[in-house]
Amino acid sequence: APRSVTRADFASGLTDANDTRTRAVLRQVKGSPKKFNDVLRVIRGCSVSDALVQCALSPKKYADVVRKVILSAAANATNNHDLDRDKLYVAEAIVGKGTFLPRVSIHGRGRSGKMHRPRSHVTIIVEEREAPPKKSRSVNIRDTEAPWKRHRRKAMHRYQIAAQAGLA
Repeated sequence: APRSVTRADFASGLTDANDTRTRAVLRQVKGSPKKFNDVLRVIRGCSVSDALVQCALSPKKYADVVRKVILSAAANATNNHDLDRDKLYVAEAIVGKGTFLPRVSIHGRGRSGKMHRPRSHVTIIVEEREAPPKKSRSVNIRDTEAPWKRHRRKAMHRYQIAAQAGLA
């Protein structure tokens, strides 16, 4: 007698057992794609832990939304695909345009215009890698400090070097 094929048998043949990429998508989130891309540009290529730190330190409100999508992608990788969380990297970070909601903008002299309330689709794809890639990005917290603080810190360092040499 022929063996009956169940849905689980069929579905297991569709997935790749060696697949090391997992994604999480957040659709129709409030915000413009350009502003989301400012945050996504920072985390592309980072490890998941570094990307979460970057999102936590970012002053932008869109960073919190991106952080939640990264956490979801990491959870999908560990729970559904049995990947090691410490080896996960952000392979792709994509933002797409959602539906732009048209709204009326009231002008003076009885006129009106049309404005848009943007929506976006945020996609994060994480990948498991054995060793960090050659161009691995790491967290550098001093890049976010104000330029005048950096100049002051470098000037103080130069002054200390000159004082040790007896020139100051």
